[in-house]
Amino acid sequence: MCIRDRDNMNLFQDFQEMDKLIQSVPDNGGVYFVPALTGLFTPHWRTDVSGTIIGLTLHTHKAHLVRSILEAICFRTREVMDAMESETKQKYGSVKVDGGLTQNNLLLQMQADIL
Repeated sequence: MCIRDRDNMNLFQDFQEMDKLIQSVPDNGGVYFVPALTGLFTPHWRTDVSGTIIGLTLHTHKAHLVRSILEAICFRTREVMDAMESETKQKYGSVKVDGGLTQNNLLLQMQADIL
């Protein structure tokens, strides 16, 4: 998703640095990210929507932005899960995760809390 685009913005070099960044702030500092970098797909199907960052102030740090990106991933996952449950009329009791982001315990906890 948008994490692979970190190289374009030089937000962090690896997942360990990302973890240190998001642990350094208690919250997103009022920064919110809409991860619609190529449109906003399931369940909205809007190709005309673009990614957005809001809430930037003079007090915003890189850590706030990175944390808001991870929160956006969690909320998009929730939105897709809700759409799947609505379409299938089934409740999903668990979610299995894999990939580099699974090394981040805070992200996994945020995802669990949001789901």
